[in-house]
Amino acid sequence: MRIDWNKGLPEQYAAAVIAPFSFERFEDDMASARKFRGFDASGCMCYYRHAYSRTAPWLDDEDCFQESETYYEEVIAWRLANGRWLVRRYEAGGEEGHCGRRLAAPRYAIVDAAPCQP
Repeated sequence: MRIDWNKGLPEQYAAAVIAPFSFERFEDDMASARKFRGFDASGCMCYYRHAYSRTAPWLDDEDCFQESETYYEEVIAWRLANGRWLVRRYEAGGEEGHCGRRLAAPRYAIVDAAPCQP
């Protein structure tokens, strides 16, 4: 299984993150949800990613129901060599109930713990 674990990783942090040695992958197509965890050679989690979307029915111009994405979230986190975590959070949709074209920029933060502990 190939996982693009450094997608979204800013260049200035490339040398500071712990590279994953193995991965766990969880997917639920019905819920449009995915979760990945990466582990270093000693078995400690060093990478985390989840993404999911919500949809809602809408009536198009021809009076046919379609599914439209109303919310999307993706969180990616990398463990830094100092033990802290770099977290990238991307969200679209929400207030107006429409996801649009997912044009918002992701937000980055350095935190003390992984966004989701195993």
